[in-house]
Amino acid sequence: MIPLVDVSSHYSPTHFKDAYLKIERAREHMQEFDAYASTVFKGRFAPYSCTTEVDAETGEYRWKYFATREIITRFAILCGDTIHNLRAALDYAWYELYRSGQPEEVGDQVSHIPNPDTP
Repeated sequence: MIPLVDVSSHYSPTHFKDAYLKIERAREHMQEFDAYASTVFKGRFAPYSCTTEVDAETGEYRWKYFATREIITRFAILCGDTIHNLRAALDYAWYELYRSGQPEEVGDQVSHIPNPDTP
């Protein structure tokens, strides 16, 4: 389990509320990832295949495990959802910080963190 800092005691419910909600959702995705990983690697669920082969030189058996598409896809989706929610939390925090400085001038052009790689 990845420990996270509880930020709920540091801010009032109105400060960065949307960002905080996205962080909480990311935390839920990470907990789901941990639960799925525990299930997969404790042997209760085996979404992988196993083959054995004999080494021609030594005569030893080698076991090879391959993750099935299901396990790779599930882990990728959970990681992607976590990253997406954390990025959205940054966008919400950025917007709120900007808005607190110039509430009348907020427009669509500042609704996300600027990316220097995009025009």
